[in-house]
Amino acid sequence: MFIDDSLQDAYCRVRQQFDYSPYPRVAIATSVKALTHLLFPASLTTANYLRDRCIVYSEGKQILDVGCGSGVTSLVLAEANPGAKIVGIDISQASIEMARQRLQYHGFDHAEFHVMGFEELPQLNQKFDYINCDETLYLLPDQVEGLKAMRSVLQPDGMLKANLHSFYQRIEFFRAQKLSKLLGLMDRTPTDREYSIMKSVMASLQDTVLLKSGTWLPAPNHDDEFMQANYFLQSDKGFTIPEMFSLLQQSDLQFVSMVNWKGWDLATLFVENQTVHPTEAQKIPEYLAQFLANATTEQKLHFYELLNPIHRLLDFWCGLVQPSTTTNASPDQWQREDWGRATAHLHPVLKNQVLSEKIERSLAYLQPFDIIEQGSSKPQHSINTAICLKLLWDGAKTMGDLVAAWGKIKPKINLRMRSAICANLEVGDLLPEAISELEAFTEVQQTLIDLESDKFVLLELR
Repeated sequence: MFIDDSLQDAYCRVRQQFDYSPYPRVAIATSVKALTHLLFPASLTTANYLRDRCIVYSEGKQILDVGCGSGVTSLVLAEANPGAKIVGIDISQASIEMARQRLQYHGFDHAEFHVMGFEELPQLNQKFDYINCDETLYLLPDQVEGLKAMRSVLQPDGMLKANLHSFYQRIEFFRAQKLSKLLGLMDRTPTDREYSIMKSVMASLQDTVLLKSGTWLPAPNHDDEFMQANYFLQSDKGFTIPEMFSLLQQSDLQFVSMVNWKGWDLATLFVENQTVHPTEAQKIPEYLAQFLANATTEQKLHFYELLNPIHRLLDFWCGLVQPSTTTNASPDQWQREDWGRATAHLHPVLKNQVLSEKIERSLAYLQPFDIIEQGSSKPQHSINTAICLKLLWDGAKTMGDLVAAWGKIKPKINLRMRSAICANLEVGDLLPEAISELEAFTEVQQTLIDLESDKFVLLELR
């Protein structure tokens, strides 16, 4: 990278900050095996399926973790991609040492770490199937040069996951950082002294002061990690969706998807078109509906961030520009003959003891469950989901195999549900009612469509 003196000084301050305090501050012994909500987006299977609707597994793949910090993301990548080689780089020597110790502690010997910056990536003399760049790109002096450097070591069909701080969501913290600079608290690497001064400043303010109410209340855990990542983060910058797309275009990279693609669903922002009185039903204004029908992906995402900037990160997947090809239709648009050629695979990251126990409890007690703990009010998955995941647990199944098994299992489940509703009857007093092949097909089809929309189940056409 070609960096002038002022940018070089900022670059050095970032290094000094993370040498003084490697981030994130997570104990080396802390396991991430059960953190499926982190493993799922870190899996190269997820990204490749989103782009190509083909199933790619991680065995033998090369994965690069850029700005690996203290190695927490490297450990997540290793757990999410079994059999892959993990390579981590960071400009902080202290962070690299901690990352190396972390992966060794957890038994990942097929990993290597290097103290280097983006501009030195070609020196690795390696090409990567998946590159992860978490919480780093927005700190660089030049985001385009950083993206180009990663592009230069990406396999032609490789995937790159990166993120930028959202300008709109984080604007109040940018003001907090300007205040820290105004007070002279970021002239050098912040230490306990600077953290203590800022804490006393915020404590002295009325709760109605906008900066305090927007960044300090309701009271989070104001530990040093919180202060470092928000009030004192050197070289922190915010971006909008149009700026993100511009960076990708300048870097000759092609946008694939937001990592949390469902979190950017415009349909969730509007009042549902159902009320007590049909004449009072809320509808999207005609002009807006027409605009959205013709809008590009970039425009739709920008529309979302202008209305509802709730995401701290613009977290995205991209890759090298691919030749235009006919994309397979989504499963909810498949014809019956398409389903006849379909094979369903359980996403490999989901196959863990925690989910296995949830499925068994759901089948035993006829209760809904969460596949991934999101800490949200998202509706839980039904008993049909539990049946489907159980059938896929030991391996992929064709649509025909699923429908045949469903026809045998579902009548027994229905019988138990009827018995639970009719409290005065025992299961032995009732007889299972067979379901037709069409009913079984329809139930399996809808269950797979729902699961595929989250990419929990991957559907392959043969």
